[in-house]
Amino acid sequence: MLLQKVFGDFDPNIEYLDRPAVYAVVLSAVDNVAVVKGKGRYFLPGGGLNNDETEEQALTREIREEIARDLRIISEIGRATQYFYADADNCNYKMDAVFFLATLKDEMLDNPESELNWLSPADASQLFYHQCHAWAINQVCRWHVNEWPPAIHLRFRARPPMCINSALPSFPVISANVVGAAAPFGVIEKK
Repeated sequence: MLLQKVFGDFDPNIEYLDRPAVYAVVLSAVDNVAVVKGKGRYFLPGGGLNNDETEEQALTREIREEIARDLRIISEIGRATQYFYADADNCNYKMDAVFFLATLKDEMLDNPESELNWLSPADASQLFYHQCHAWAINQVCRWHVNEWPPAIHLRFRARPPMCINSALPSFPVISANVVGAAAPFGVIEKK
């Protein structure tokens, strides 16, 4: 079941600009999460949709632009709305984001706009600018082997990572460890 959550403070007296977006949750073989840093803030790789794009097309384009990699989308994780103010744009946004579990291909395509960083899920959750990004990581870590979508079982044929939750004031902090995997939950692929 795909979940829809709402983050940020909605104020009925503020006019929000709609911003559809897509993001990838990519885990390394040791369960670190891929993040990009922009303007001193951390984000999941991804971004806004152009008018004529599907969610999958937008995510592929954004990943190529940001980190110059191709990706394989495995499964939709969920959808979330994030209300936020962007200083640079002097604008209030209502971001409707779709999150996908994905893998990265090893080969660099070009010069990336952003540096790809790998952080533990707990560190990333505390550093993300958008709370919905921490929520998406938490959704991946909360799934256990019997709840993973069939596409994930077929793709990896191994036990997915299990994560332990502890509370933060507004969203969960997670730390990951692989439990009884026959092979690591690796996500960077060679062509």
